[in-house]
Amino acid sequence: KGGELNGEQAQAAMQAMMTGKASPGQIGGLLSLLTLDKCTTEVVSSMAKEMRSHSAPISESLRDGMDIVGTGGDGKRTFNVSTTAAFVVAGGLYCGVCLGTGFF
Repeated sequence: KGGELNGEQAQAAMQAMMTGKASPGQIGGLLSLLTLDKCTTEVVSSMAKEMRSHSAPISESLRDGMDIVGTGGDGKRTFNVSTTAAFVVAGGLYCGVCLGTGFF
Protein backbone atom coordinates (compact mmCIF):
# COMPACT_ATOMS: atom_id res chain seq x y z
CA LYS A 1 0.00 0.00 0.00
CA GLY A 2 2.45 3.02 -0.13
CA GLY A 3 3.34 5.29 2.73
CA GLU A 4 5.84 5.03 5.53
CA LEU A 5 6.75 1.85 7.37
CA ASN A 6 5.92 2.19 11.05
CA GLY A 7 7.24 0.29 14.05
CA GLU A 8 4.27 -2.04 14.37
CA GLN A 9 4.54 -3.05 10.69
CA ALA A 10 8.31 -3.49 10.97
CA GLN A 11 7.92 -5.71 14.03
CA ALA A 12 5.26 -7.82 12.28
CA ALA A 13 7.54 -8.18 9.24
CA MET A 14 10.45 -9.29 11.41
CA GLN A 15 8.19 -11.76 13.21
CA ALA A 16 7.22 -13.27 9.85
CA MET A 17 10.89 -13.60 8.93
CA MET A 18 11.93 -15.06 12.28
CA THR A 19 9.14 -17.66 12.24
CA GLY A 20 9.70 -18.70 8.62
CA LYS A 21 6.39 -17.30 7.39
CA ALA A 22 7.93 -14.73 5.04
CA SER A 23 8.90 -15.85 1.54
CA PRO A 24 12.31 -15.05 0.09
CA GLY A 25 10.60 -12.51 -2.18
CA GLN A 26 8.94 -10.80 0.77
CA ILE A 27 12.21 -10.67 2.66
CA GLY A 28 14.00 -9.23 -0.38
CA GLY A 29 11.27 -6.64 -0.84
CA LEU A 30 11.54 -5.51 2.77
CA LEU A 31 15.32 -5.31 2.65
CA SER A 32 15.08 -3.27 -0.55
CA LEU A 33 12.61 -0.92 1.10
CA LEU A 34 14.93 -0.43 4.07
CA THR A 35 17.70 0.76 1.77
CA LEU A 36 15.46 3.53 0.42
CA ASP A 37 15.77 5.83 3.43
CA LYS A 38 12.86 4.05 5.12
CA CYS A 39 15.03 2.69 7.91
CA THR A 40 14.01 5.02 10.73
CA THR A 41 14.94 4.67 14.39
CA GLU A 42 11.43 3.39 15.09
CA VAL A 43 11.75 0.70 12.40
CA VAL A 44 15.20 -0.45 13.53
CA SER A 45 14.26 -0.58 17.22
CA SER A 46 11.01 -2.43 16.50
CA MET A 47 12.80 -5.02 14.37
CA ALA A 48 15.55 -5.42 16.98
CA LYS A 49 12.95 -5.90 19.72
CA GLU A 50 11.33 -8.68 17.71
CA MET A 51 14.67 -10.36 16.99
CA ARG A 52 15.56 -10.28 20.70
CA SER A 53 12.23 -11.94 21.54
CA HIS A 54 13.35 -14.93 19.44
CA SER A 55 16.89 -15.11 20.80
CA ALA A 56 18.20 -17.76 23.16
CA PRO A 57 19.59 -16.62 26.50
CA ILE A 58 23.34 -16.86 27.03
CA SER A 59 24.34 -19.10 29.89
CA GLU A 60 26.22 -17.54 32.80
CA SER A 61 29.40 -19.40 31.82
CA LEU A 62 29.49 -17.47 28.53
CA ARG A 63 28.96 -13.99 29.98
CA ASP A 64 32.64 -13.13 29.57
CA GLY A 65 32.84 -14.61 26.09
CA MET A 66 34.15 -12.78 23.05
CA ASP A 67 31.67 -12.27 20.22
CA ILE A 68 32.92 -13.58 16.87
CA VAL A 69 30.82 -12.26 14.01
CA GLY A 70 31.20 -13.39 10.43
CA THR A 71 29.51 -14.66 7.32
CA GLY A 72 30.57 -18.29 7.67
CA GLY A 73 32.24 -18.42 4.27
CA ASP A 74 31.14 -18.15 0.70
CA GLY A 75 31.19 -21.84 -0.25
CA LYS A 76 33.92 -21.23 -2.83
CA ARG A 77 36.87 -22.58 -0.84
CA THR A 78 38.18 -19.10 -0.11
CA PHE A 79 40.02 -18.13 3.05
CA ASN A 80 37.56 -17.60 5.90
CA VAL A 81 38.68 -14.81 8.22
CA SER A 82 35.94 -15.61 10.75
CA THR A 83 37.25 -19.14 11.24
CA THR A 84 40.77 -17.82 11.74
CA ALA A 85 39.49 -15.30 14.28
CA ALA A 86 37.81 -18.16 16.15
CA PHE A 87 41.13 -20.02 16.35
CA VAL A 88 42.91 -16.90 17.62
CA VAL A 89 40.28 -16.33 20.30
CA ALA A 90 40.35 -19.97 21.40
CA GLY A 91 44.16 -19.94 21.41
CA GLY A 92 44.03 -17.02 23.82
CA LEU A 93 41.93 -19.16 26.16
CA TYR A 94 38.84 -17.02 25.67
CA CYS A 95 35.38 -18.38 25.23
CA GLY A 96 34.17 -17.41 21.77
CA VAL A 97 30.50 -16.92 21.03
CA CYS A 98 29.50 -17.41 17.40
CA LEU A 99 26.19 -15.86 16.50
CA GLY A 100 23.85 -18.41 14.99
CA THR A 101 26.21 -21.37 15.32
CA GLY A 102 26.84 -21.81 19.03
CA PHE A 103 30.10 -21.49 20.91
CA PHE A 104 33.56 -23.02 21.24
